Amino acid sequence: MINGDGAPWIAAGKQALGPKHTFCHYDTFHMTRDLRRLMKHHPRYPKMARALKKGQPDSLLIELNSAVGTMETEDQELIQRMTQQKEAFSNFKFWLQKHGHDTRNMATLGASESLISV
Repeated sequence: MINGDGAPWIAAGKQALGPKHTFCHYDTFHMTRDLRRLMKHHPRYPKMARALKKGQPDSLLIELNSAVGTMETEDQELIQRMTQQKEAFSNFKFWLQKHGHDTRNMATLGASESLISV
């Protein structure tokens, strides 16, 4: 599992390790922060936030694509990144469960950053 903020090295890591053994995840902390920064005043934002929280990238993309006409051009990068790497925006726990891991006591990946100095 590779988790991060969408930096290019994450996709490179997946390519090096292979898709069978790697799940690249754009962590919820960074995604929530970016989505809030771009869309917090948009009427569709609550639906976007729910889709993100539930790990539903298809629903999130539908809401984001519906909002494209009201977004600044530079903000559309988020939609492009999500479309190209949709799997990275889904809930990593679902991937782990499919591979036989128990995720009941796992924190979110974004929570791990605050523990790095511990």
